[in-house]
Amino acid sequence: GYEDYCEDMYNAYPNPHPLVVKAFFISKVKNKKVFENAYINAIEYAEDEKAAFIDWGYFHAGLAEYRKGNFNEAINYSIKSMSTVHSGVNHEIALKALNNAVLSLVYYKEGKRTQSIQALEIAKYNQKEMRKLKIWFHDTYLAELLIAERQKLGVNDE
Repeated sequence: GYEDYCEDMYNAYPNPHPLVVKAFFISKVKNKKVFENAYINAIEYAEDEKAAFIDWGYFHAGLAEYRKGNFNEAINYSIKSMSTVHSGVNHEIALKALNNAVLSLVYYKEGKRTQSIQALEIAKYNQKEMRKLKIWFHDTYLAELLIAERQKLGVNDE
C-alpha cells in the first residue's frame, strides 16, 4: 500500500520536487531513508524564503516536522504558512484547512485539547469549502485524511 508507493516514488524520483513531498507525509513512512530524504527536501525548500509558493513550502515543512515529532517546529511552520501572503483565495482556504488539521494533531499530542478542537473545527470548515469550490482534489483529500486522523484520536480523552 502506502509504504510501497513511497518507496517506488523515492526510487523513481530520489529528489522529489519540494511541492510534492507532501505525499511522503500522509502517514509516517517507516523506511528511514525515504522519510529522511523527503524531510530534508521539505525543510530546505521552506528555508528558501524566495522560493515560489513558499506558503505551501511552509505547510509541507510543518507536516514533515509533525511526522518527525518536532511539535514546536510544526506549529511555527504552520503559523508561518497561514501568515504568508497567498496567491489567491483558493490557496488561503486550502492552507487554512491543511495547517489547522496539522495544528489540531499537534495540540492533541501536546494535551492542549481546547486548542486542538478549535483548530480541528477551522480545518473542517475550510475543508468543506475546498470540496464546495472543487479546489485541488489532492489537497482536499489530504485535508480529509488529516482531519480523519485527528478525529480517530477522540475528543476529550486525556
